[in-house]
Amino acid sequence: MLQPSRNWRSLETGADYPVAWTISLPDYGMALRVAPLMDGQEMPVLGPLRAIWEGVVAFEGDEQDGGGAPARIAGYGFMELVGYPQTARTVPAPFPHLP
Repeated sequence: MLQPSRNWRSLETGADYPVAWTISLPDYGMALRVAPLMDGQEMPVLGPLRAIWEGVVAFEGDEQDGGGAPARIAGYGFMELVGYPQTARTVPAPFPHLP
């Protein structure tokens, strides 16, 4: 099961990105929490997508080892969120850091 747990709203596009998640993988005995190292990792793109969110995330949680004993796990990963600006305002604000 994949469940968003926190959104971040872009000041540039008005898009709401689900940047933090809880992930449950019962077949593997795993329950994870995923969150970005920083929220503002939105990138402008040309074309109808307008912008995407991609960046580094950290995860932590629990899993069952091969013998069924619980074990803590943690690490880093990469997350890409595409398509969220389509729910934002019609005309995006310009990205001030671009020429």
